[in-house]
Amino acid sequence: MGYSGGRRWTRALAVLAALSIAIAACGSDKKGGTTGTAAQTTTAAPSGSSPATTPATTPATTPATTGAQPSAPTGELKIAASMADLATLDPPRAFADINGLLQPFWGEPLVTIDPADPTKILPALAASWTVSGDGLTYAFKLRTDAKFSTGNTMTADDVVFSFERLKNIQGSVAFVLDGATSIVATDPSTVTITLSAADSAFLAKVTNSALMVLDSTELKKNGAVSDATAKDADKAEAFLNTATVGTGPYMLKEWKRNERIVFDANPNYTGANKPAFATITVQDVREPATQAQLLQGGSVDLATNIDSDTAAGLKDASGVKVDTVQSVNLLYLALNNKAPSPFADPKVRQAIQKAIDYDGVGILTGATKRPAAVIPLGLQGIDKVTPVATDVEGAKKLLADAGLAAGFSIDVTFANYAPYGVPLTTLWEKISADLAKVNITLNLKPVEYDAWLQAYRAGGLPLTSSIWAPDFLDVTNYLDWFGSPESPVSKRVGFNSPEAGALFNQVKATTDPAKREDLSAQAATIMRDDASLIPVVQPNSIIAYRTTISHVEYSPNHQIEITAITPG
Repeated sequence: MGYSGGRRWTRALAVLAALSIAIAACGSDKKGGTTGTAAQTTTAAPSGSSPATTPATTPATTPATTGAQPSAPTGELKIAASMADLATLDPPRAFADINGLLQPFWGEPLVTIDPADPTKILPALAASWTVSGDGLTYAFKLRTDAKFSTGNTMTADDVVFSFERLKNIQGSVAFVLDGATSIVATDPSTVTITLSAADSAFLAKVTNSALMVLDSTELKKNGAVSDATAKDADKAEAFLNTATVGTGPYMLKEWKRNERIVFDANPNYTGANKPAFATITVQDVREPATQAQLLQGGSVDLATNIDSDTAAGLKDASGVKVDTVQSVNLLYLALNNKAPSPFADPKVRQAIQKAIDYDGVGILTGATKRPAAVIPLGLQGIDKVTPVATDVEGAKKLLADAGLAAGFSIDVTFANYAPYGVPLTTLWEKISADLAKVNITLNLKPVEYDAWLQAYRAGGLPLTSSIWAPDFLDVTNYLDWFGSPESPVSKRVGFNSPEAGALFNQVKATTDPAKREDLSAQAATIMRDDASLIPVVQPNSIIAYRTTISHVEYSPNHQIEITAITPG
């Protein structure tokens, strides 16, 4: 990875195995609680219950800085990224892969993950926090120096308004506040959140960039509502697509959909990593080869969506560096098992799982890692579960047992882009060739991302592919979305395992590392054997950049630590 004197994430998978343990420990079962330390152009507008006992206090810490920071931001950082899924900049309504990259530009959560060691949760807008002994109450003591890009000082009322608005708009990301029965400002610099039941992953959830704090004064002026009527009454999205009123190091200058988004340095930023660049421009470039051409020609400084073949071609390019690191992202197949689909029979789903040539997919994508279920390797429990191996004859037998020895033909509608540098058209051509060996014919139908997403969310696709990047780094993120029968993804494909759902609830409720490990492994085994959702590859993250920039570092939850990058 690119490194020049700053922090570096060097133990990508090794430390992830401990990450869930560390996060769980923050919600300690011990008496006495715990203490943490902490197509249209839009132009930006002007800028409960008390703790069971009193916890012991430990000194507050702050996130590591990136080495020498410039005295004033200068120049422009130009980035090429695939922004096919960028639909809105309003955090409660934004739930797409690209938001993890962009949201840290303008917003900050209460707590964050240490990029140098993601087993640690560090302060961000909260200077410190306490957790009650029963794990139900979290009290966050806020920094008193944080300012919004508007110049207004952040207070506890802004936190309450932002969190209540996110919860009550009821967008896809609202699940991070599920179980929060009370969010109150107990004084101007303290926010207390009370849960209905202990949640060992709650602090991890609060690191999600969508839980940024926004200027409630400006929001209210522009139609924002935070109470129970917000789902229908809130009208602030249009404003937030033109103005980012957060506490982050940058603020929106312009967003031209499907073309570019531009940010300027926030002169009111008071955090640790001062803006290094006067301007950051992110160009919407969806093809890896095009990103590489722009990088080689000097039109961009950083390419975020490079595939392995393109990366190989950049190996000897003058002035270009390529870093490869194991990501925690996943690319999976979704088999709709709702009748009359052939996938209603678990034998057929399991046959698909056995028929895929995973070694060949690894060669194609440049990544060999593949978990047994839709949980990235490195998180609790998944490393104990063996993935299903390629077995063509076994797949034929399962199809014969299902009465489909002669095979069948089925449509595959998928998004025509290259997430994580993996061209989905090329991937599906490979899978089509694999399944042809067991007499299954795939009718490949690539479509634009928006059309695919609408069809997938409606549950109308018999067979497709999708991706997942972590909302927060804990196994419950995956057990919830892919193992719980009540999750949107489970409902789309018809996965319904009350046993897996019960295991998810048990993992969520316990902070005991050994129990979490065992329960997660049991749930992953059920998910693997059901085969409604089949992980195909855990891609590498390939980051290509000009040698004129430094501190280019992979982030497990933000793709790249953009705000750490400096000139030189």
